[in-house]
Amino acid sequence: MAAATCPTPKMTTTSCCCLFMSRLLLYYWLAFIIQPGGIAGQQSGNRASTTPLLVPPRIIDDPTNVTVLRNEPATLRCAFDGVPQPEVTWYREGEALEPRGHRLVLPDGALFFLRVTQSRGGGGRSGGGDAGTYWCVARNAAGQARSRNATLTVASSD
Repeated sequence: MAAATCPTPKMTTTSCCCLFMSRLLLYYWLAFIIQPGGIAGQQSGNRASTTPLLVPPRIIDDPTNVTVLRNEPATLRCAFDGVPQPEVTWYREGEALEPRGHRLVLPDGALFFLRVTQSRGGGGRSGGGDAGTYWCVARNAAGQARSRNATLTVASSD
């Protein structure tokens, strides 16, 4: 007596497409519904809601002291992360800086000087020069982080 054999199942285009779609839906369900610590939106009353993930800002790389010749370019870097993407504000001697003519904040948060200026008195706050102590603050909906201080020194070219 011969052993009975089962026919080999054939994969049709329809069944292949259904398998792909079911795996794709499972992936999206895992990626967007399941959050660390359980199912997102799990509340009393079985009402589901989505809660955005918030991560407070963190300074990754503090600005460093810089000495630059008058009228030369300079950059103070401040690297940070967080979710949502933090916005950065630079401070000089305790006052928030507004980007102006020769000074701007780059998309990565760095403070860029097209040309540093020196006050007529040779430095300090009073003459409007760029020399001073700077720091950055990164802020988002989850909080804020402050960098360490960095000193910008303007050297004379003579």
